[in-house]
Amino acid sequence: MQEPKPITDPSDLLHHIRRLSCEADWDGDELDEALREGGVDPHHLVNRVMADIQRHLQNEGLDRPPPADRAVPTRPFLIALRDSTRLPSSTIAEALEVPVPFLSMVTRHPNAVPTRWRQELARRAEQRLEIDPETVLQSFSSPFQFDRAAWRETPYTADTVQHYQDILERSDMTPEMRQFWQNLAGDA
Repeated sequence: MQEPKPITDPSDLLHHIRRLSCEADWDGDELDEALREGGVDPHHLVNRVMADIQRHLQNEGLDRPPPADRAVPTRPFLIALRDSTRLPSSTIAEALEVPVPFLSMVTRHPNAVPTRWRQELARRAEQRLEIDPETVLQSFSSPFQFDRAAWRETPYTADTVQHYQDILERSDMTPEMRQFWQNLAGDA
């Protein structure tokens, strides 16, 4: 009997999984229930797998680092995460266990983000999205620029975010989340 040949191409692997799924004797709801009974959140599992697949597809054939003489510009926080993962902001926020408005606020106002928040976000990005923590930390040094609409005749008003408390107030967090980030910043 011949050993099956392993599938190494991510695209072929996805097609193989899809074909096997179509042949399964259960439907999606039954599979979700079985996963939950086993202690696995199906939605979180799918998001993690999609992040892994996107990262592998993105990195395919990119074995070499960029030349040392060509500096790679840093991008603002959320933009760097989206570029690295090719995932939407909502999926990134779910993986990092924070609301999208929080990601948006820390991206737009990096000067108001405490060092310990930066470190925690870098740790979560490394563990959950497999992004180099140094890339995340560097992203906070990149200023955020609003895209300007060509038809806009009036200037944008200055945003009043001066302190991390302003970020917390506008981030649509649960009280528990808010307390965590408050404590992490050093205020009890």
